[in-house]
Amino acid sequence: MKPAIRLYLMTALPIMWGIAGCGPVSESCIASLDSFRAESESIFLTSDPSPFSEEFRKEFAGLSFFEPNESYCIEATFELNDEAKTVDYPAFNDKTIPFRQYGRFRFEIAGEAQSLVAHQRMDLPENKRQWLLIMFRDLTNGEETYGGGRYIQVDLPSNASTRIDFNRATNPYCAYEAQLTCPVPPLENWLKVRIPAGEKDYSRHSASDT
Repeated sequence: MKPAIRLYLMTALPIMWGIAGCGPVSESCIASLDSFRAESESIFLTSDPSPFSEEFRKEFAGLSFFEPNESYCIEATFELNDEAKTVDYPAFNDKTIPFRQYGRFRFEIAGEAQSLVAHQRMDLPENKRQWLLIMFRDLTNGEETYGGGRYIQVDLPSNASTRIDFNRATNPYCAYEAQLTCPVPPLENWLKVRIPAGEKDYSRHSASDT
């Protein structure tokens, strides 16, 4: 599994490649997690240009994560949406971003059936759309995690059998600075379970919690 850099940046910024939040079932989810998290944190300090203000970068205290948990690297079935249309999805700052509902992942958590819709960002050149964004909420939001939900970026599935790795769930950039443009998780992606995996709420947890 590849290391990660978040691709849901605003269109004014360069697109940086390599995130995978799911992959072949034969690979270990946890093996590359440390490098994924280090790469995620480095964006706040070294990306140029940066989505963040100079003031925020100077005060950045590091990211916090739940402990790695293999049980939240979940086998899933992917269903392609052949009839998907491009829709302007609302962002937290009242702007919109064009996405296409590319397909749906179906899986189980604690024996209960769940599903999440994955979206493809359509304001990018066609050769730079080889990834999907899963925007979701769960019952940790507003407590351990950011109240607006979290994201998982995945490579385009190559077949129906794949995985979703919630250990790689990250906060939207507007969790750090409210003026940034981040799409709102759709209602159909609000999970009625807790997902204590991935990134914690920056405002509630210090880097010493990791």
